[in-house]
Amino acid sequence: MHKKKSKFLDLGCGDKSFIDFLKVIGIEAEGCDIDKTNFETDRLPYSNDKFDHIMLYSVIEHIQNSDRFLI
Repeated sequence: MHKKKSKFLDLGCGDKSFIDFLKVIGIEAEGCDIDKTNFETDRLPYSNDKFDHIMLYSVIEHIQNSDRFLI
């Protein structure tokens, strides 16, 4: 049986150290941070079905308008 390789998105990735760690252990990972994307107003630059897991560590507490977050 062939297992699908998981894909991981880290929103608010900062220096991308967690992404680097995931890649070392064999997990496909990408990151996006506020320097390129406003999480309340911009659409993410990825297709809806690209990732299996999304992490928002240290992001949610900075969101001012949760109604517009990741729409």
